[in-house]
Amino acid sequence: MTNKAYQTQKIFFALGTVCTLTVFGGDGIHAMTKAKARILEIDRKGGCLNPAVCMMSKGYAAQEAGQILKQSDVREALIVIGETVVNIGSKRRIGLQKPFGKAGDNFAYIDVEEKAVVSTGLYQQGFEQQSRSDRHGDNALAGLTLIGDNAVKLSALCNTASALSLSDAMALLNDTEVEAIFITRGQKVVTTNGLQKHAARQAA
Repeated sequence: MTNKAYQTQKIFFALGTVCTLTVFGGDGIHAMTKAKARILEIDRKGGCLNPAVCMMSKGYAAQEAGQILKQSDVREALIVIGETVVNIGSKRRIGLQKPFGKAGDNFAYIDVEEKAVVSTGLYQQGFEQQSRSDRHGDNALAGLTLIGDNAVKLSALCNTASALSLSDAMALLNDTEVEAIFITRGQKVVTTNGLQKHAARQAA
C-alpha cells in the first residue's frame, strides 16, 4: 500500500480544534465524505463545555470516523483531532506534544500500527482537575499519553488518570491492555512495561 496521501481534509472541531482526515492510496473520496459528516455531527451534538467533555467527544468522533472508513474498505488512513489520533493500516510515527510547549513541540515520537493514541496534560485540564492534581506535588501528572485499540476508552481513562498521582495512575492502568507514557510535574518520564512493542523513542 502506498504511503502517498490520496486526499486530506481539515475540519474545525469544537473549541477551535483542527481535525485532519487523511486517506492513503486507493479511492476513498466517498468514505471520507461520510466520515467527515459523522465528525461534524458529533461536534454539533457534543457541546464541549469543558476539556473533559471535549476529550470524550474527540475520542468518539475519531473512533466513529475510523469505523466508517474501515467499513468502506479503506485500509490506510490517519485521523487526528487535536491530540487524539486513530491510525488505520501501516505503522506510522506519531509526535507527542511537550507539556506546556508550543503546538508541534514534541518531546518524543511513537510508532503505532492499527492503534489509537490519546494525550492530555495539566495545561489542558479544567480548574477542578488542576486543583486535585496540586495535592500530588512533583508526582502529579503534567502530561499523559495512552496507546490502545479504542479512542473512546482511552479518552475516558485519560480524563480519570490525569488527575491522579503517578503511582495511582499506573495502578489504574495495571489491569488494562493500554500502554502509557507519563510525565510528572517534576519532569520525570515513565512508561509502562509493554511500550517497547510500539518503539517509542525520545526526541532529539
